[in-house]
Amino acid sequence: MRFRIVRCVVFLSLVLTSVTWAAGPESTTTPPQTREGKIPFSPERGQPFPRRYPALDLGFGLCTFSPNLSDLSAVYGHTPSFGLNPMFSASVEIAFSRTFGVLGDAGSSLMAAESRAAQGTVGLVAHLPPFSSRQLRPFLGAGVALCSMSGNDSETITDAGATGWFGRAGVEYPLGPSAALDLYGGYYAYPRVSTDTYVAGQPTRISFDLSNVVVGLRYKRFAW
Repeated sequence: MRFRIVRCVVFLSLVLTSVTWAAGPESTTTPPQTREGKIPFSPERGQPFPRRYPALDLGFGLCTFSPNLSDLSAVYGHTPSFGLNPMFSASVEIAFSRTFGVLGDAGSSLMAAESRAAQGTVGLVAHLPPFSSRQLRPFLGAGVALCSMSGNDSETITDAGATGWFGRAGVEYPLGPSAALDLYGGYYAYPRVSTDTYVAGQPTRISFDLSNVVVGLRYKRFAW
């Protein structure tokens, strides 16, 4: 009887050993995998997650358009004004690293008196390390700016197109794993803009300097 009990104990030990060997070492819970580039900041370290480069961000938003036309005061005897107008814009950003990338955007505005304006930029953008507990991440940008304005008012410029430069600064605020919100301001300068207009009822060719201070808000998605 004792011999049978010993045999049973040995048999059960062999079975348990086999099951343990097949199962391997103690398993650990694997955290859910997250696609690279989808989460901009690490809650634990406050640093950006690794992203595959080049990375693509798509965005849209609103910005102001209020060109400074003071250079035309000598032509008209007063300074024409387009007023403060909202401009709808769309943007594409290609990031080549965690810090540097290329940003392009284009916007269009429908202004009073059937006047229209469009503005676009292509330039470099640099993202600085985040600061504060809310992971605000400052950025700087500069590059080439394009502008087009047209109007049917006899006291404003007509069909003017210009090429210049811009500078921009802002902060990025993360909105979860795949999106962010940009708040920015910029200065746009267009030297020696030429256009045809009417002065005292007569068609006249004029040249002037144009500048524009922009404040904008942009929502963007991390496409990859």
